[in-house]
Amino acid sequence: MSVKYKFTPAQRYAVLKVFEHKCRWCNGLLDNFDFHIDHVIPESLAKDPKELSKILESY
Repeated sequence: MSVKYKFTPAQRYAVLKVFEHKCRWCNGLLDNFDFHIDHVIPESLAKDPKELSKILESY
């Protein structure tokens, strides 16, 4: 997965609004300007098939 998508400022704001300024995974508060948006299934799981399998089962 080498292609990275660049979110627009409006899309980043929408993510903040939808998730009430909280991280989807840990529920911690997000900084308005410095946060990472990942895919529904994080790209980082491509290197961890066991964890990817667990996430896919939960969906």
